[in-house]
Amino acid sequence: MKKVLFILLGFVLMFTLVGCGTDEPDKPDTPDTPDTPDGPDNPDNPGGDTEKGLTVNNLKDALLALEKEYQDSKKASVKVNLVNGTESMEVVLTYEIGSDNLFSALQYELKGEKEVAVYIKDGIVYSSANGSKSKETIDATINDTLTNDYGLNALLSPVTRFYNEAGFYACLTKESEENGVYVFALNLGDYASLNSTTAFNPAGKDSIKLIVTTVNEKITEVKVEVKEGDKTLSTDIKYLGFNTASVYPEDLDSYK
Repeated sequence: MKKVLFILLGFVLMFTLVGCGTDEPDKPDTPDTPDTPDGPDNPDNPGGDTEKGLTVNNLKDALLALEKEYQDSKKASVKVNLVNGTESMEVVLTYEIGSDNLFSALQYELKGEKEVAVYIKDGIVYSSANGSKSKETIDATINDTLTNDYGLNALLSPVTRFYNEAGFYACLTKESEENGVYVFALNLGDYASLNSTTAFNPAGKDSIKLIVTTVNEKITEVKVEVKEGDKTLSTDIKYLGFNTASVYPEDLDSYK
């Protein structure tokens, strides 16, 4: 078996944007995490649970529900854009899993300084890295490798670590809401004072904002934007839905 082992070079960039905390394992939230109150005393939700749309109080549940919906789906499509100053990288992932729990279709494309692509069509895996192309028949072992290297969890887990971090939401303030776009700001001082957070390292940052786009009250895009002096770093996840079909290049016949 020719094992597909294309290294995701751009993921070093990804970790500088989101996984920039300590290397220590995640610690449970501790009582010193500031409370985010419900009701009239909370300026982000003055009406308690009556406020419509996304709030600091319901944002965590909304993001975790979105994450679960995609993880449970047998067919989905996402796009991740990463920016680190003048450097950028884009990853597109569209897949479908058959009744045998193997990929029946896959489109994985990483574009940036280095380019990587993996496709699955009619039981054949087509792999390309910077002009070097190969193909092989899929089986359970190869499918496991592809899932671990190019699956949804492998792509999103580094950039969605904060989805389940209570301290992150406790330090958020909703800045604005317009046409379904919600902007939340992270209080860097409060976040730095917690001992139970690992998703972000606020040291040296001027601001960290979370921008969530919704269409018909459904989240379609989650963007983290970090300002550090004149430099902007961002991760932008676009949730493209569950009906998008994989798109294949026209030169699959040239893969050997």
